[in-house]
Amino acid sequence: MKKSCKMKMQEIEPEAEPLSMFGYIMKFLPIALSLVVCLMSAGYIFIRIINAKRHNERWADYDECGII
Repeated sequence: MKKSCKMKMQEIEPEAEPLSMFGYIMKFLPIALSLVVCLMSAGYIFIRIINAKRHNERWADYDECGII
């Protein structure tokens, strides 16, 4: 009876084929693209903060003049 159970398990779970280079790329591509999007978003936020700080420092002397 044990032999029949083993045969059934082998029939249910086929052996996994090794991934080709295309398979590795297709698994890696979504991860790589999401990392690129995250890094670009963080870079954009960082640049916006730096530019806002520079702008505020540049025009800080004119706050009391009433120009702005």
